[in-house]
Amino acid sequence: MAPYVSLQNQKRFRLPTLPSSQAERGVELEQFLLRREQLFEQNKILVNLRDTLLPKLISGDLRIKDAEKAVAA
Repeated sequence: MAPYVSLQNQKRFRLPTLPSSQAERGVELEQFLLRREQLFEQNKILVNLRDTLLPKLISGDLRIKDAEKAVAA
């Protein structure tokens, strides 16, 4: 069973609040994490392009000009 805490004791409880500078850091961190996620998604796309096009370029099945057109599409 939890120990008893009187109403009088509860009124003395103090909850810490973040200073505005820490709240601002939280917003910056949130923006950073969102940008990080966007970069991860972009990286997945680039990896897929590399894995698709590089073997064809090396084997000669695809030319640079044709690859540029494929990427643009």
